[in-house]
Amino acid sequence: MLRAARESQQRRVEAKAATTSVPVRDVAAVALIPEIEDAIVAFRPYRFSDTDWAMVSEATRALLRAYEPPSVTWVQSQGGVVARFCRFVATRPERGNAEAPLELAEALTGGLIEHYLAGPLASTPDSTRATVRSTLRRATRRLSAVPSGVVAYHPVNPPYSEAECAELRRLARFQPTTTARRGLSAVVALGSGAGLSASEQRRVCPEHVSEIAIDGVAMLIVDVTGERARRVLVRAPYDELLRDALRLHHEQRRGRRTPLYGSKADRHNVTGVVTANARTALGPGVEVDPARLRSTWLVAAMSADLPLGVLLKVSGLRSARTLVDLLSYCPAPDEEAVLAALRLVGGTASDDAGAAS
Repeated sequence: MLRAARESQQRRVEAKAATTSVPVRDVAAVALIPEIEDAIVAFRPYRFSDTDWAMVSEATRALLRAYEPPSVTWVQSQGGVVARFCRFVATRPERGNAEAPLELAEALTGGLIEHYLAGPLASTPDSTRATVRSTLRRATRRLSAVPSGVVAYHPVNPPYSEAECAELRRLARFQPTTTARRGLSAVVALGSGAGLSASEQRRVCPEHVSEIAIDGVAMLIVDVTGERARRVLVRAPYDELLRDALRLHHEQRRGRRTPLYGSKADRHNVTGVVTANARTALGPGVEVDPARLRSTWLVAAMSADLPLGVLLKVSGLRSARTLVDLLSYCPAPDEEAVLAALRLVGGTASDDAGAAS
């Protein structure tokens, strides 16, 4: 059910993304010495099927040219790093046609390198991951036609449907280990329940979560720290899930100043490790995207009766651009209710009556 719903939403986003993809540099114009150019053309990674290589060969060669390798030996030793990353991008579950050749712009999608490092390479030594990160960042940066220092715009990640959200809550509750259950419960609750980004989530400790009473009902509120500090109430469907994460945190004797998952608040990729290790009864392979969890919260907040200024503040957004991108996922408003609200903008009916008298 998760995959079917995800593919349906992904098709809606692809049309929007088509006109906002990252521009790609013409790597054919890159001047390489003949020996290196010949090495790139002749390169083929080990343990790649004919189907896989046909899918990523052009993208791999383009990234290698964009890197501007210093030697033939470099192409032979690092070409596999680039090829395996391209295969990861091309075989993601959310990609529409899994056998279509990888488009260069797809490899430039923001966040993919970190997802790759936190997923397939999560168990490799830190030194190896650092080398892979450096290689891929330089190759993708040089492949992009966006001038240095200019941040390219990437379409917002689509939200999860209500059915997917219910499935993710169930998934978090039935992880095979206490640590996995605690981590995934926190990620889902803080993302879809409170709208925190992955970088904000990794800093949340039990001391940042408190309970307040509204109309006699106990609710959890999260104090978000960092550059975009704010207080966010946890949505009701996720309250129990976050309480579960807090309880498991306490049972495992983790301190109140220790993050709900991971061990250090300044460690990167820790959220990706938690989501990449999510398991079902059939094994791994479940896509849990923190960016989509945050989009889910944003759409829910946009659909509530919140003034724009309040929404921007409580979401930590600096502009409304993300909200504009998510409008298509919000339910259509009741036209009569909108007209009635607009009629009262700047005053009330009683104000008009008083003025007339």
